[in-house]
Amino acid sequence: MSYVLLCGLVFLLTAIVAIVFFYNIKLKKNLKKIFLQNKETKKHHSHQLSELSHDLRTPLNAIMGYTSLLKNNIHGELNEKQLDYINKINSNSDRLLKIIDDYFTSSEM
Repeated sequence: MSYVLLCGLVFLLTAIVAIVFFYNIKLKKNLKKIFLQNKETKKHHSHQLSELSHDLRTPLNAIMGYTSLLKNNIHGELNEKQLDYINKINSNSDRLLKIIDDYFTSSEM
C-alpha cells in the first residue's frame, strides 16, 4: 500500500472520528436539554396535581364536616327525611373522596 494512500485513509479515519466526536457532544447537549425539559414538565405536572387535589378535597371536607355536625344534632334534632338526606350526602361524599384518593394515588406512580 502506498504511503499516500495510507495517509489518505488515516486522514479519512481521523475526520470520521472527529465527526462522531462532535455529534456525540451535540447529542449529549440535546439529551441534557431534553432531560431538563422533562424534569420541568414533571415538576409542573406534580404541582398541578397537588393544586387539583387541594381544590377537590377542600370543599368536600367542608361538606362532610357540616353534614357531621347536622347528623350529630349540634343545631337541633333532624326529622327522618333530613337524616336520610344527610346519610346519603355522607355516603356519596365518602365515595367521592375514595375516588379522588385512588386517582391521585395512581397519578403519583
